[in-house]
Amino acid sequence: MVDELNRLLEDLHDLQTYWSTESKMREDESGKMYADGMSHGFKYAAIALHTVLRKYVAFELCESERADDDGNFPC
Repeated sequence: MVDELNRLLEDLHDLQTYWSTESKMREDESGKMYADGMSHGFKYAAIALHTVLRKYVAFELCESERADDDGNFPC
């Protein structure tokens, strides 16, 4: 699952980069605003996913250490 989420994170970054470039290339103001909004949306989605991924990995690490320990490992 972590690998799939990391690939999704990379895809979100690529989409954010594309729309950021697109916002700079558009001629009309509404097109620039649309592309800039898309860029920000993908950026914030990637930030949220990264936060969830970090918490998930930390939880999995804690669980694996707890299984190796006597159950006295504070998480």
